[in-house]
Amino acid sequence: MVLDKCFEKDIRTPYELAIDELGGRWKPRIISLLAVYGKMRYAELRHSLGGISDTVLAGALKELLRDGIVIRFNYSETTPHVEYALTRKGLAGRTALMTVCAWEYHYHPEMALHAPSRCQSCELRLQALQALETEGMLPSDDGRDYSEWPPEPPVDKASASQGKEA
Repeated sequence: MVLDKCFEKDIRTPYELAIDELGGRWKPRIISLLAVYGKMRYAELRHSLGGISDTVLAGALKELLRDGIVIRFNYSETTPHVEYALTRKGLAGRTALMTVCAWEYHYHPEMALHAPSRCQSCELRLQALQALETEGMLPSDDGRDYSEWPPEPPVDKASASQGKEA
């Protein structure tokens, strides 16, 4: 069995193998773009990612192809081109990435205030913002910089004065 051979040579856990396939700076972003837009040309991916070099994008796509996350479609038309899309495994990987996002927003809902532009319309981010609003933790639109949100917790004056007496 292929899996047995993999683990004979490799002592990594399934978690570590999944992180290799789905992790890194660019792979989750590529997976998310393909999940939202379906098939995309190389230039569309590069433009949407912004700031990625051709070498890095080509390498990431090659790894995603090798791992069965992405499939490549070659078109031999008047203007030959290729498109990339997620496989079933890639779509399942997107679900795993969304679970990680849900976990992060659950324990750090303030992340929703500073989400990158590609996360602005994500349902998980909107849920985190609703939770902040429900708890009265959503900052008002008063023009202040909330880059250091949330603020330090208030000091309990009773316990602070006890600490000074000791």
